[in-house]
Amino acid sequence: MKTLKSVIFLISIFIYSNTSGQSVEVVLAPSASGADSIGTAAIECRYEYSWLKDTTARMSETGELVSGDSTDVVRGMIILQCGGGVSKFYSYDKFYIDSLYFSDINKYKGIDKLSKVKNTFTVYKNFPEAGKMTLTDAVGADNYMVVEDIPDFGWVVCDEWKEIAGYRACKATCTFRGRDYVAWFAPELPLTEGPWKFSGLPGLIMEVRDAANQYRYELKGIVLKDATVYMLDLNYLKTDLEKYLRVLRRYNENPMQFLFDIDMGMIQQVVVSKSDGPSGEFKIMYDFPEII
Repeated sequence: MKTLKSVIFLISIFIYSNTSGQSVEVVLAPSASGADSIGTAAIECRYEYSWLKDTTARMSETGELVSGDSTDVVRGMIILQCGGGVSKFYSYDKFYIDSLYFSDINKYKGIDKLSKVKNTFTVYKNFPEAGKMTLTDAVGADNYMVVEDIPDFGWVVCDEWKEIAGYRACKATCTFRGRDYVAWFAPELPLTEGPWKFSGLPGLIMEVRDAANQYRYELKGIVLKDATVYMLDLNYLKTDLEKYLRVLRRYNENPMQFLFDIDMGMIQQVVVSKSDGPSGEFKIMYDFPEII
């Protein structure tokens, strides 16, 4: 496989205190890493991602916050590279900040909050082989890898249509790992692809949300773009989905414990700031899209 050298991988860890109302941001020093070419993509899709991290808040079907505080919803832009066999779904925010660090350190230092990186996970479909799916994620100072079969979602296609981004989209529903989902796909775009782990419909998935309106993806643009699909060459801890979700849950419930496991020589910066909320306020992100 080809190797793209000198790609910068940056990890940010955010520690929240439930007693002082302060937040402590620990930034690990970036390390030079390689990236392996694992395939090609013909198109690039950009989705807006909305996620309620506080399940007591409410979001509408179209992604507007109905009740709760603005900090209760996480929003970001996610990229799906597909159309060439292997696909890659990853955070545009993180890609931009990592690239900026490598290309222009002065502009990077001008970014006021590294917390703009909302998602650290990446999903590769049809990798390491056809029919397989690989998820990678940075949790604390470690990088995890989960390989599983591409799921059979058991989609039920409905005779209901609407227009999304100029395409006629058809409705489909499924139940996947504890949640009911509603999706809209475009048959005129014959790609069995979609955001996150979703796939298997006879057309590109343009929009998908869970029935409780806690998670939502909406297509915002498509670019015809021949591109190489890369995977960072890191020291991944290979595990299964259940163990990975347990680690993720422990991290969100007690991130301070993960700080104790970090080599102090890896820490580049520590920033302490006062929370906007009242002292003692503490919210955790604990409800994941997969309930297993």
